Amino acid sequence: MPKFFSTVTVKLSEDELKSAYQEYLSHPMCDVMNPMSFNAFKKVPNLNVYVDMKCLNCHHELRTHFGDYALDMEDFTTPFPLDWCPNCGLQHLIPKDIYNKLTLNVLK
Repeated sequence: MPKFFSTVTVKLSEDELKSAYQEYLSHPMCDVMNPMSFNAFKKVPNLNVYVDMKCLNCHHELRTHFGDYALDMEDFTTPFPLDWCPNCGLQHLIPKDIYNKLTLNVLK
Protein backbone atom coordinates (compact mmCIF):
# COMPACT_ATOMS: atom_id res chain seq x y z
CA MET A 1 0.00 0.00 0.00
CA PRO A 2 1.10 3.59 -0.53
CA LYS A 3 3.18 5.20 2.17
CA PHE A 4 3.20 8.87 1.10
CA PHE A 5 -0.57 9.29 0.84
CA SER A 6 -3.68 7.64 2.19
CA THR A 7 -6.29 5.60 0.41
CA VAL A 8 -9.96 4.96 1.15
CA THR A 9 -11.44 1.46 1.12
CA VAL A 10 -15.08 1.43 0.10
CA LYS A 11 -17.45 -1.50 0.54
CA LEU A 12 -18.98 -2.12 -2.90
CA SER A 13 -22.49 -3.49 -3.30
CA GLU A 14 -23.18 -6.35 -5.69
CA ASP A 15 -24.70 -3.86 -8.17
CA GLU A 16 -21.59 -1.66 -7.99
CA LEU A 17 -19.40 -4.72 -8.57
CA LYS A 18 -21.49 -5.70 -11.59
CA SER A 19 -21.26 -2.17 -12.96
CA ALA A 20 -17.47 -2.15 -12.47
CA TYR A 21 -17.28 -5.54 -14.20
CA GLN A 22 -19.25 -4.21 -17.18
CA GLU A 23 -16.86 -1.26 -17.34
CA TYR A 24 -13.94 -3.70 -17.29
CA LEU A 25 -15.48 -5.68 -20.17
CA SER A 26 -15.89 -2.54 -22.28
CA HIS A 27 -12.37 -1.24 -21.58
CA PRO A 28 -10.06 -1.31 -24.66
CA MET A 29 -7.35 -3.14 -22.67
CA CYS A 30 -9.71 -6.02 -21.81
CA ASP A 31 -8.88 -9.27 -23.59
CA VAL A 32 -12.13 -9.67 -25.52
CA MET A 33 -11.38 -13.26 -26.46
CA ASN A 34 -10.57 -14.32 -22.90
CA PRO A 35 -11.96 -11.89 -20.28
CA MET A 36 -11.73 -12.83 -16.61
CA SER A 37 -14.87 -14.16 -14.99
CA PHE A 38 -16.97 -12.05 -12.65
CA ASN A 39 -15.83 -14.17 -9.68
CA ALA A 40 -12.17 -13.65 -10.62
CA PHE A 41 -12.82 -9.93 -11.14
CA LYS A 42 -14.22 -9.59 -7.60
CA LYS A 43 -10.88 -10.88 -6.22
CA VAL A 44 -8.72 -8.32 -8.05
CA PRO A 45 -6.47 -6.40 -5.60
CA ASN A 46 -7.37 -2.75 -4.97
CA LEU A 47 -10.80 -3.19 -6.57
CA ASN A 48 -12.48 -1.21 -3.79
CA VAL A 49 -9.60 1.14 -2.95
CA TYR A 50 -9.85 4.80 -3.89
CA VAL A 51 -7.63 7.85 -3.53
CA ASP A 52 -8.73 11.46 -3.03
CA MET A 53 -7.02 13.67 -5.61
CA LYS A 54 -6.68 17.46 -5.90
CA CYS A 55 -5.36 19.69 -8.68
CA LEU A 56 -2.43 21.98 -7.90
CA ASN A 57 -3.65 24.43 -10.55
CA CYS A 58 -7.44 24.80 -10.22
CA HIS A 59 -7.94 22.98 -6.87
CA HIS A 60 -10.51 20.60 -8.38
CA GLU A 61 -11.07 17.53 -6.15
CA LEU A 62 -12.23 14.03 -6.98
CA ARG A 63 -12.14 10.51 -5.62
CA THR A 64 -10.79 8.02 -8.13
CA HIS A 65 -10.00 4.34 -8.25
CA PHE A 66 -6.51 3.59 -6.91
CA GLY A 67 -6.11 0.53 -9.15
CA ASP A 68 -5.79 2.92 -12.09
CA TYR A 69 -2.54 4.19 -10.58
CA ALA A 70 -1.16 1.16 -8.73
CA LEU A 71 0.42 -0.43 -11.80
CA ASP A 72 1.84 2.86 -13.07
CA MET A 73 3.40 3.53 -9.70
CA GLU A 74 4.95 0.08 -9.71
CA ASP A 75 6.15 0.27 -13.34
CA PHE A 76 7.55 3.79 -13.13
CA THR A 77 8.52 3.63 -9.43
CA THR A 78 6.69 6.85 -8.64
CA PRO A 79 5.92 7.57 -4.97
CA PHE A 80 2.42 8.87 -5.72
CA PRO A 81 -0.06 9.13 -8.61
CA LEU A 82 0.04 12.04 -11.02
CA ASP A 83 -2.79 12.57 -13.49
CA TRP A 84 -4.45 15.02 -15.84
CA CYS A 85 -7.10 17.21 -14.22
CA PRO A 86 -10.51 16.78 -15.88
CA ASN A 87 -11.36 20.38 -14.96
CA CYS A 88 -8.39 22.43 -16.23
CA GLY A 89 -6.64 19.84 -18.43
CA LEU A 90 -3.21 20.16 -16.82
CA GLN A 91 -1.19 17.26 -15.44
CA HIS A 92 -1.44 18.64 -11.90
CA LEU A 93 -3.78 16.13 -10.24
CA ILE A 94 -2.09 14.57 -7.20
CA PRO A 95 -3.24 12.86 -3.99
CA LYS A 96 -4.89 15.33 -1.63
CA ASP A 97 -2.43 14.39 1.15
CA ILE A 98 0.50 15.41 -1.07
CA TYR A 99 -1.34 18.55 -2.16
CA ASN A 100 -1.82 19.55 1.50
CA LYS A 101 1.87 18.94 2.30
CA LEU A 102 3.03 20.96 -0.71
CA THR A 103 0.70 23.88 -0.14
CA LEU A 104 1.42 23.93 3.61
CA ASN A 105 5.14 24.26 2.87
CA VAL A 106 4.48 27.04 0.34
CA LEU A 107 2.31 29.01 2.76
CA LYS A 108 4.85 28.87 5.62
